[in-house]
Amino acid sequence: MYAWLAPDPADAGHRARVCRLYDRLSGSYSARRRRGVLRWLAERDARAIWALLEPRPGLRVLDAGCGDGRHAAMLTAQGLRVWAVDFAPGMAAAAAAHVERALCLDIEDLDLGICFDRVLCIGALEFATDPVRCLEGLARHVLPGGRLVVQVPRRSPLALPYALWQRLRHGVHVHLLEGRLLDEAARRQGLRLRAQCRPFVHTLLLCWERPPT
Repeated sequence: MYAWLAPDPADAGHRARVCRLYDRLSGSYSARRRRGVLRWLAERDARAIWALLEPRPGLRVLDAGCGDGRHAAMLTAQGLRVWAVDFAPGMAAAAAAHVERALCLDIEDLDLGICFDRVLCIGALEFATDPVRCLEGLARHVLPGGRLVVQVPRRSPLALPYALWQRLRHGVHVHLLEGRLLDEAARRQGLRLRAQCRPFVHTLLLCWERPPT
């Protein structure tokens, strides 16, 4: 039912279109979220994310698909050491002012050679050509005792307006994702599901933990 909304693996230009879209939006992204209902949604999501992330001063965090660095800035302000990654150059540049290190890289093929206490991926996984493979890559960056927190649009009729808006307004496709498939991918990388919730009607928020050694 939802497959026609997802990116076509044979469409080599899709990732480039997503990159251009978010590079173009980078200058106005924060301002858009400060308006009306979008501000309320962003604040609601942030509370749910923070409850699962449980940030503490001194922890090292990877914000994968960081956008303009909104979450990264909040984490830095709380004393965490933050690396931010985004494949849109404008977004990575905007986040750079708020973090220890900002990198313009595609999270689909991420291999930083370093692991983190917390890995955060909010609003980016749905644009990946292969979200399951992408999640497995993020999971490999989680330290023992660390957590991976991901927010995605869930596979349900309630998420269809979001997917259609992305397609009709911006010309990009998104995956609507199932928690079960993502959990299977995380478990293959040695993580265990700690919690999941639905902060809004069309989204799914999941938190995994790598058992301490």
